[in-house]
Amino acid sequence: MSEILSHRNLQNTVKELCTKFDLKLKQISTREILISQIIDTIGNATEEQQGMLSPEAVDIYNGLLAISPQTSTVSGETEEDTCQAYGISYEGTDPECEACIQAEDCQEKTMQATEKAVAPKKEKKVKEVKEKKVKVPKGEGPVSRYGGWGISTIASKIEDMLWEGSTMNNMVSTLSEQFKKEEDKVLVRVQKHIVWLKNTKKLPITEEGGVYKAEVEFI
Repeated sequence: MSEILSHRNLQNTVKELCTKFDLKLKQISTREILISQIIDTIGNATEEQQGMLSPEAVDIYNGLLAISPQTSTVSGETEEDTCQAYGISYEGTDPECEACIQAEDCQEKTMQATEKAVAPKKEKKVKEVKEKKVKVPKGEGPVSRYGGWGISTIASKIEDMLWEGSTMNNMVSTLSEQFKKEEDKVLVRVQKHIVWLKNTKKLPITEEGGVYKAEVEFI
């Protein structure tokens, strides 16, 4: 089981959805319920809402959709067979899970839970987050220049303008007009994304004469 789909990361993703979408989802729950909440919420979100998600949340959502279900060979199971800590779960990095005689059984149950969660429902179709690609050298670069965002998002446009070199006022006015958003909100978004690129992506960004410029084209 991939580390990115650990129980803790699923809980963090649900917590992010509650915060960004102003929802009240179950954050302390079984793996099956967490998976179902993530797939249903992101799958039915608008394109604008999907653009608000962190790269980690998008990776977890697409990872859940990409899981290839396995067929369980276990029969005659009882309620006591499930993990008492998480219900239906499998933490491959947890020493207790690795030593547990139920580990393989838990993994198969997790696969079955994911298969059930992604199955099409009546009057409700699960849709995958759209990820369009910008023009980057063959085999190199993420979806956007620096963060792996979709190319239609504000974050991606900020990264393009930083590479070209732009003043803060120009970025704010251009993005405000393009995305039909208030300039004060766009200003906060631009400032936060620049800080994120510097601190998380370690992207060198200079500011000279009011012009902000990224020093590398792709990372």
